[in-house]
Amino acid sequence: MVGIRICLELGESTCFCTEAWMPELNASKGCLLLVFGRVADLYGRKKTFIAGFLSMLAFSLGCGFAQNEITLDILRGCQGIGAAAIIPASLGILAHAFPPSRARSIAFATFSAGAPVGAAFGMTLGGVLTQLSHTTWRSNFYLAAGLCGLGTIAGLISIDADEPSTEDDKRIDWLGALLITAGLVLVIFVLSDGELAPQKWRTPYIIVLLILGVLLVVAFVFWQLYLERVQEASSKEPAPPAQARRSGRLRHC
Repeated sequence: MVGIRICLELGESTCFCTEAWMPELNASKGCLLLVFGRVADLYGRKKTFIAGFLSMLAFSLGCGFAQNEITLDILRGCQGIGAAAIIPASLGILAHAFPPSRARSIAFATFSAGAPVGAAFGMTLGGVLTQLSHTTWRSNFYLAAGLCGLGTIAGLISIDADEPSTEDDKRIDWLGALLITAGLVLVIFVLSDGELAPQKWRTPYIIVLLILGVLLVVAFVFWQLYLERVQEASSKEPAPPAQARRSGRLRHC
């Protein structure tokens, strides 16, 4: 219902909306989870959590004021950036708040159930708001912005301050992030738009993008294996120089 209303007001085909409405948020969210997981570990889970909610708030308001389909698509994709920051930060916060116990299992199970339950409830509430509100579908995004504001306030009040990172290597693997993000973007795009393409899954650009996306994901896997080998090699104690061994200075070892 919400998707059809959006398409009717913005001039987009209702067929597009009923088959695959705005996959941009899920695409950007799924592609950036790994990156923001690393960011949360290095710079603080609470900071990442709050920044994610503020980002979602800003882009939700932007979606509510969007005047055309292209603007709405871009803003929906930007919404996913905030969601990608919130999810790994939330998992880290739960792991820190609950020591290994039954309570931790319940906390993680509740968190995992939030996505399907929230999606079902959100779709129902969105349809009701679209029917009752004078601002049509835009009220859904205004409500989302308000909920993000509440999440920001709750996070500021209830979450403990971040502890300094104890990791020796504080670098972010930007090449790996680029490979996995680009690969997942292409794969998710193909899975979302494959049925909407002119020749469906036989459309040439769908096939090319799928192959390219898979190759980028495979390249990411090999890149991570290479980094692990380099790290293992650098962590081993280097062998003593041959000249030192010959001079007998290491006989006491």
